[in-house]
Amino acid sequence: MAQVHHAAILSSAALLLVAAQADTVKLAGRPPFQNVAVTDFRGGRAVFRGVSGEYIRKPLAEVEWVCLAGQPDINAAEGFAAAADWPRAVTGYERALAQPNPPWLASLIRARLLCAADRAGQFDRAVTVLVELVTAGATPPTASIPRHPGLPGSELNRRALAALEEALPGSASSADARVLRVLLLELALYEDVELPAAIRPEASAASHPAATSHPNTAPASPLGILPAEDARPSATSRPSAAARLRDDSFLLDAIAAALDRGDHAWAEGRLERALPFVEPTACYPWRLLLGRCQIEGGRFATAAAGLMDVAAHDPDPARRARALYYVGLAHERMDRVDVARDLYQELAERADAPNDVRTSAQGGLRRLPPLP
Repeated sequence: MAQVHHAAILSSAALLLVAAQADTVKLAGRPPFQNVAVTDFRGGRAVFRGVSGEYIRKPLAEVEWVCLAGQPDINAAEGFAAAADWPRAVTGYERALAQPNPPWLASLIRARLLCAADRAGQFDRAVTVLVELVTAGATPPTASIPRHPGLPGSELNRRALAALEEALPGSASSADARVLRVLLLELALYEDVELPAAIRPEASAASHPAATSHPNTAPASPLGILPAEDARPSATSRPSAAARLRDDSFLLDAIAAALDRGDHAWAEGRLERALPFVEPTACYPWRLLLGRCQIEGGRFATAAAGLMDVAAHDPDPARRARALYYVGLAHERMDRVDVARDLYQELAERADAPNDVRTSAQGGLRRLPPLP
């Protein structure tokens, strides 16, 4: 089945290399819309007129590829992207961007280039394209925000940080500048550098003495998730569009990957700095990672209590199940074998638990000593 799917992708890519006589739009999971007219790109959505004359607006994330009449460079780039040949897709989009284009088409090309550059390992180029989109007043699609920085300390990331810092003062009046602030915050935390002035809380230490505990972070609440309300800088002393971390932050992926490879110190260090900036409604995936860090740090009881709260209240059922597994692991590490066994057994038998969680629970049961 995978080979058939791959062949279909390559077939689509080959077709896109041919000069188009009319526009075609391929949406995910649907046959191509042929003989249409792509007319606009705004608000992160591609707009095209169907054969019936009706206008259809679709988020760019749902558009697998477009084939535009008289646009061989764009079509070639879309073909390479459809085949996941990201370096050649970047080259094709750059060539297309160099042509005279109406503003909406230039924004569409940039949105595609942004995604291709990020996946091609050109994070700094992806960030500069994002800045270009925001500067042009085009709303970048959320799914296209760069998510694949280089290794910490890399020149790639240094250039991306510099591009974001340079762009923010001139983009302060734009509602979309929030995208740049959030990415700048994520990257500064990932690199473990001082927060740039564009996103740094501006309250003085005299007004907020708790902030002096760490020059680069806001003070944490007793739960370790968000700053206590009375310790936060006032609304007038923060940037008007303060950067807040959500549950789609690339930092979550980076921290989880560090935990998976056993680099717990790196994971906990980044998590401690990030937690004060987490959006309250997005706290559960961060709390799950916090619990994992606490387990690895030997703080089993604290981890079990926090993870149990995630398992009870997180609206995501898959994450609830995953949190429950780590509750079991915390009890296993405390030699509370009966509690751990009950939790593992429940998860192993739950049909709604993700496969990897059931597999982990079964592994937990095998680790425990047999029942007498």
